[in-house]
Amino acid sequence: MNVYVFRTKAALFGASAGTVTSTTTYNATAGADKTTTEISTPSYEPWDEEYAVVLDAIYPGLGPGPAGPQWLALTLTQTTPGDASSVDTRLEGAGRSEAAATTGETAAPGAAESYTGAPPPKTVTYAALFTITSAHDENPQKYNLSSRATALIIGDTVLPLASFSQSPSPSDTSATDVLAAYIGDTANVTAYVQSEQLTGARLPVTSAVWGQSIAVAGGQQIPPGQPAAVSGKRVRLLIPAGTNSVFTTAGGLSGSSADGQIVLLDSAQQTVDPSGNTLLSVITTSGVAGTLLLPNQPGGPSITGFLPAGQADPVTGEAVTIQGVTPAGDVTTLYLATPLTRAYDCSTVTVNANAVLATHGQTTQEILGSGDATNAALSFSLKQAPLTYLTGPAGSGAQSTLQVWVNNLRWQEVPSLLGSGPADRVYTTSVDATGHTIVRFGDGTRGGRPPTGQANIRAVYRTGTGVAGMVAAGQLSQPLDRPQGLSSVTNPSPATGGQDPAMADEMRASAPLPTLTLGRVVSLQDYQDYALAFAGIGKALATYAWSGDTRGVFLTAAGANDAVLAPGDPVFTSLLTALHQAGDPYVPVSVVPHVPVLFTFTAAVAIDTTTYDPSAVLGQAWQAVSATFAFGQRELGQGVAASEIIKVIQGVPGVLAARLTGLQRSGDPATAGTALRAAGPRPPSGTQPALGAELLLLDPATQGQLGAWS
Repeated sequence: MNVYVFRTKAALFGASAGTVTSTTTYNATAGADKTTTEISTPSYEPWDEEYAVVLDAIYPGLGPGPAGPQWLALTLTQTTPGDASSVDTRLEGAGRSEAAATTGETAAPGAAESYTGAPPPKTVTYAALFTITSAHDENPQKYNLSSRATALIIGDTVLPLASFSQSPSPSDTSATDVLAAYIGDTANVTAYVQSEQLTGARLPVTSAVWGQSIAVAGGQQIPPGQPAAVSGKRVRLLIPAGTNSVFTTAGGLSGSSADGQIVLLDSAQQTVDPSGNTLLSVITTSGVAGTLLLPNQPGGPSITGFLPAGQADPVTGEAVTIQGVTPAGDVTTLYLATPLTRAYDCSTVTVNANAVLATHGQTTQEILGSGDATNAALSFSLKQAPLTYLTGPAGSGAQSTLQVWVNNLRWQEVPSLLGSGPADRVYTTSVDATGHTIVRFGDGTRGGRPPTGQANIRAVYRTGTGVAGMVAAGQLSQPLDRPQGLSSVTNPSPATGGQDPAMADEMRASAPLPTLTLGRVVSLQDYQDYALAFAGIGKALATYAWSGDTRGVFLTAAGANDAVLAPGDPVFTSLLTALHQAGDPYVPVSVVPHVPVLFTFTAAVAIDTTTYDPSAVLGQAWQAVSATFAFGQRELGQGVAASEIIKVIQGVPGVLAARLTGLQRSGDPATAGTALRAAGPRPPSGTQPALGAELLLLDPATQGQLGAWS
């Protein structure tokens, strides 16, 4: 369907003629002449040319051109008398009514009278549409008018306009008959010309933006591999009544029914617990984050579909990497390296490709000192600490940002000088007790000595590391320097991969891991040990599983400090690359994030009140339980038994006995179960995405459920 707009409104030639004066002379009596002047309205007749329409003035550009056909629309408004039916008029109030005043009769207060009179006239509008085949200017010399006008030649087809009659006479079907009817009532006809076809706006897409592709307007010049920021509002979900859904706040003890409510979907990925219930990360319209549980039922979750975002809903976003670009006219489909973590309302989505990858750390340049070829143990200490390490696809996954230059030649860092020769430009690094990095050069036999010079050794490095750099999404807003044209900056996604330097206990656990693999992975245990020794990985579980018709290594990994890494996180990307380099490149390897699950319990503790303070004993019992079921003490896929909890509580001094009355996942109904099972890794099957193994952790809100046994 094409839509046109008419830019000019005109009248037909002769509409402004008004009345026409004519003079007649005749012989009134013998020998005498009499002159009579008659004044009458003009009689409008079709023009000599069969398909001609003449407008009241000159209108340029009405002929057909390369832009397409030109159209002529004629409208005719006629007023016709109504029928002679009786009109019943009811009057209220005291005194003479209008009808009584007309007839001279008196009406009683509140009386109703009827009369028969002429109904109001009826106005009818007709309209028709013609194509213009040609146009020219002429001087018609008609109706006592001498002005120049534009004559239009129309086609032999007439089109009725929607909601209007085709012509004053429904029996007229040809263009000439219809045109004659309009010209015959020229004074009441309005012409619309200079038609222009409008370009229709693209229909809004009501579905959500999620998955691994985004269709955008423009964007043909975006190169593959370009980082981008996707921002928008979360879609809403309507939970139908009777679903028996349960909403649990983050860290909440028990859930509440969410049937009939609207929530914001905070994650596009749904998980399934061991009982088959669907779990969704959602946010209430008031801003409370939590988990929505949809009980297992035939046909899947009872979700009616996505709803548009609300006007007050917050804007969120995430960083993506564009893997491929497919233009199709003015629409470009962007294929992402990993699926979006959220589902966005399409009308609110913005894709910014003017983005760069950023990592934590501030660049520092300094002069380390002067080279001395006579010194067999030359070393320098960096003035700034701590040195920044980034994730990388080699070795332990930690890549130093330190660059050392000697006489403007870059020397390379090596783990040890034992394998280096006297001409090798290499150095090693270590960290002293104050956290500063020490740079050591070779002795001329194992590694070359820096040549003698004055302030010829310099370093370029970055400082800052650890969880201090784990900024939240949108937290960065001030750039350190502002290039011309830059107005503002922000980070659409939170920082990931930050890890503090290992403490003594952590080093004792992780130091032997590289020795177990020696840089070569073969067995499932090798894959798991290699991942555990990789920087940024806190826990790992390797299994051998089928995915469709392919079988390979399925690795579940958790970030440091219980961080849930996204599937496309740089730590995962580097780990995958390192595993392919260290193992068989033909073995399929998948790395997925773990699924954190909180659990809660209810317990009563019998305390020896004759010797111990009950409040102190309960506090110690809680600390013992929370330490036992913390991130560092649990394994992926490990279940929780009621006997474990009772054993920990009874090991606290002053506890006589412990009774467990409830054990369940946070948000589930309280049950006196004896064990909780953690779901293992689940490769993708059909439409279900791959899910990592669950990690059961104690809900901090459980502390209020630990009481004294009275």
